Amino acid sequence: MKNKVDISFLIPTNRPHDQYLNRTIDAIKNMDSLGLSFEILVSTTSTYHDYDNVKFFLDEENKGSVKPINFLAEQSNGDVICVLVDDYLPSDNLFTIKGFLNSDTFSDRKYKICSLAITTRHGQLPPELVPTGVANPITGEFLPHDRFYIVKFPVMDRNTYNLLGKKIFHPHFIHHAADNYLAIYLGFIGEPTIECSSITLNDWAGRNSETKYDLHETLVLFDLIKNLNYNYYNHNEIINSIDELEFFYLNKNK
Repeated sequence: MKNKVDISFLIPTNRPHDQYLNRTIDAIKNMDSLGLSFEILVSTTSTYHDYDNVKFFLDEENKGSVKPINFLAEQSNGDVICVLVDDYLPSDNLFTIKGFLNSDTFSDRKYKICSLAITTRHGQLPPELVPTGVANPITGEFLPHDRFYIVKFPVMDRNTYNLLGKKIFHPHFIHHAADNYLAIYLGFIGEPTIECSSITLNDWAGRNSETKYDLHETLVLFDLIKNLNYNYYNHNEIINSIDELEFFYLNKNK
């Protein structure tokens, strides 16, 4: 692996850097890194230039966060891969995450993966469970499933990333339901994820969940749960763009 580092931080953004992204980058760079090497990889729709150990990649589609995150993971060189966002500030003990993944908590686990906790102005939020099931929004068919903790901000080691087929999130999602499926999949294979409650991301800007992909996200989630098996990425279709992806699932449910 070229330019191997201890931790790769992945950040997708489509907003002004000076208002959002730069705050997250500055927070990371001003922390005690505990002697660990790191890189910050950013997918952006804005103009950019690389500096220090921050590297930018242009997101030309600008549709959702799943594709940019998976792309950044492909470019990463870290032993640990950590997904962040531009409007949640990490606590100053962020670099302890590598030690957490190597702790006794994961001694009996094949998949070393967790989610970071979330704080707001009202305090730390408890871990959130996936819903009790999913309904196909076109046919109305309902599929119940077991409940596991949502992997909102996944952190994993390199081996876990490889076990997931070198994908952070299932690539058929566009934006917000991918963390639900990751939780359901990990539970299905007998390794339900946990949340690292000691490392938090502070929602300083206020949650602004994008809903324009809801139909697509629910169709994908329904399809994946209906065909749940031991392959995280269990499709053979090659879909090149997000427009093609949406068309594929709408056609599939006619």
